[in-house]
Amino acid sequence: MDKNVKDQIKAVVKGIIVFDIVVIIALLICSKISLDRESLMGSVLNLDVAAVLGLVIGSAASIFNFCMLASSTENMVNQAGKTMVQLKFAGGYFLRFAIYAVVLLLAAKLNSISMFTAALGLLSTQIVLLVQKFTAIFTRKEA
Repeated sequence: MDKNVKDQIKAVVKGIIVFDIVVIIALLICSKISLDRESLMGSVLNLDVAAVLGLVIGSAASIFNFCMLASSTENMVNQAGKTMVQLKFAGGYFLRFAIYAVVLLLAAKLNSISMFTAALGLLSTQIVLLVQKFTAIFTRKEA
């Protein structure tokens, strides 16, 4: 794998770890403030083992999918035009969606995993990439 791609993956993984820590702190603050735990918002903003587990599982799946996407994209570029590579890329596309589905279904079926934080973990790669892009634009590192 190309060094630039590896560096980008490392930066995204570090960003996801920071994002997870920020979300856990935000959930901790919200769970202390929220008085009505029976309401929908009170149950969603509650910090417990299920919330942390959902965030960790969702983020791990998101990191795995991002690494898989980077690898398959690099293979697609390096071996452009080959039918087998295109089929593998399409198969990887459906496998990534299947991983998302499995994580969300597990979170929906098991009470020990919060579906809200699992979904947030699955979105963590996109959120981190957006934050990194905006940071690069506003600090004038990128035009």
